Amino acid sequence: MNLFSGRPSAEVWKYEQKLDTWFQLPDMLTPRSELGLALIDGYIYACGGSNGEFRLNTIERYSINENKWSLVATMQVGMTSPACCALNGYLYITGNEEKKKAKFYFLENQLFLGGAVLEEGDAVDLVMRFDPRTFEWSNDIAPMRIARSGSVAVVLRQKIYVCGGLQSNTENTNLAEVYDPTMNQWQFIAPMREHRYRPGAAVVNSKIYVCGGQDEQPGKYHESVECYSPDTDQWTIVTELICGRSFLACSMLLLKWSDILWEHLCDGETNSLPDIS
Repeated sequence: MNLFSGRPSAEVWKYEQKLDTWFQLPDMLTPRSELGLALIDGYIYACGGSNGEFRLNTIERYSINENKWSLVATMQVGMTSPACCALNGYLYITGNEEKKKAKFYFLENQLFLGGAVLEEGDAVDLVMRFDPRTFEWSNDIAPMRIARSGSVAVVLRQKIYVCGGLQSNTENTNLAEVYDPTMNQWQFIAPMREHRYRPGAAVVNSKIYVCGGQDEQPGKYHESVECYSPDTDQWTIVTELICGRSFLACSMLLLKWSDILWEHLCDGETNSLPDIS
């Protein structure tokens, strides 16, 4: 993957916060751009994407312990820009671009794909699930409420939330929905304040934060960051990015106070604050 030019790349980098430094890891087996990523049981899964000519249908994973990549599965259809998340050992992927066929999602130990674009921006609502433990696909997952691509997916309180994207090939959407795996049902939640295509998202302190994304107007990218509370079913604009952007990725990094590099300490001060829990 290439974080800057957008061209397909096999490079992988790890950020070490204590040293404030990036370290290069072994390359992926296949150069990819617009791929989806998820972490499950000590493995990082790289799903779909583009090699610059074709949408990819392969899934490979990186073993953190063994420091190597291996091919683990093939999807029914190639897709780009999948939104991935992990829940209960399954891998879910949502908000993709495919070829007029399906969307996939991953739920902890199982893989789900959904909200994808198959060809020329076609959005889909199909949801599939893959189990990394048995390497088997499930085909009985309920479809999303709307077809979408370029969305984001996160897990909160044992449910999967899918937000934004391109709705049914017509317009960027602010619609969001939630999937309950125990009921195998999707339902709408409150819409976001902004229409967002290919934003970034992360969960912090039991709330969902969605950042950036492309506006309804072509070439216009949001600076805003909005927050969703499942307790109130409300979205709130909370801050802004330094510059508007789309095709971004977000992640929560849990730190200890002792790991934080302080720019300045007053006389007598130490990094003695309790760890962030």
